[in-house]
Amino acid sequence: MQTSPAKVSCNLLNLNLMLIHLKEYVILIHDVIWTLLGPYDIITSADGDEDITWHTENNKPVLHVLFVCFNFFLLN
Repeated sequence: MQTSPAKVSCNLLNLNLMLIHLKEYVILIHDVIWTLLGPYDIITSADGDEDITWHTENNKPVLHVLFVCFNFFLLN
């Protein structure tokens, strides 16, 4: 007697997920602490008029800048 292989029935649920990738660039300036200056695209625009205090080291102007890129991944 020959046995037939078991039949497996699979119901697949098709999920349509859209992955959204967002990037945000910001600039921080170090005075006594790191301070958020703002979004890169606004700071570098023609209308950007942020006041920045330059410090001196060895009689030369110095500015400590941190450029940060945040990556956000969202499921929609």
